[in-house]
Amino acid sequence: MFSKKFSWHGPKWWNSFVRRRAWVRKRVKKKPEDVSEDPHMLNNDYFTVTPANHSRASSVGSRRESISKASMQTSIAEEKPDIEDVWTLMAVLRAARIDREKIEAVENYLEHAKDNLEHLQDEMHDIMGIFVFQASRRLLLSHLTKIYDEHVATDGKEDESGELEERRKHLEAAIKHADEEVKKLSYWSDVKGLAENGEATHAVEEGEGWNQSWQGVDQSGPAHANSGALPVTPNK
Repeated sequence: MFSKKFSWHGPKWWNSFVRRRAWVRKRVKKKPEDVSEDPHMLNNDYFTVTPANHSRASSVGSRRESISKASMQTSIAEEKPDIEDVWTLMAVLRAARIDREKIEAVENYLEHAKDNLEHLQDEMHDIMGIFVFQASRRLLLSHLTKIYDEHVATDGKEDESGELEERRKHLEAAIKHADEEVKKLSYWSDVKGLAENGEATHAVEEGEGWNQSWQGVDQSGPAHANSGALPVTPNK
């Protein structure tokens, strides 16, 4: 079955018909010329004891080198490009995974924007919609309000070209849109809080706009009844 130049153990009587591959190689004593010269393999110098100072110095040097490489890689990863326009901001926000990264992206844009926040108000609803948690939206709104207050505190100081005034107006419009998103009742806890506090007691009365002229948000609601009158049958 096998070549005669190889030594094999044949199958024994205790090998069942299921286990047919019972042939195994015999252990043969290795010759000196067959020993590998690989320094990582077992050889004559395998158990040679080296001085502790030499091994410690080499290990410390390699450790310092690895730490320096890791720090360089970390510094390169932490260097984020400046966001100078709202289109780049939207791309970064959609690629971000957590709300903290999204808030940092908005802060980066507010610091390095070159368009005076002109288009920020147009994208504010989409920006607020990208966030996962309502608390993150409120945190962003508070940060925008803080920056706006800082611009108001300057009150035209060192603003000969009027860029700061224009930037303040654009930021004010963006804050209004952000405030609209924050005030939305996005979660059941918000609705429950209004109900428990009694703020929703008269929310569906005619004085709040729920009269006969209301047709729905998208005008898809059914037509109102004709004041209880029956429909007129056309004459033939």
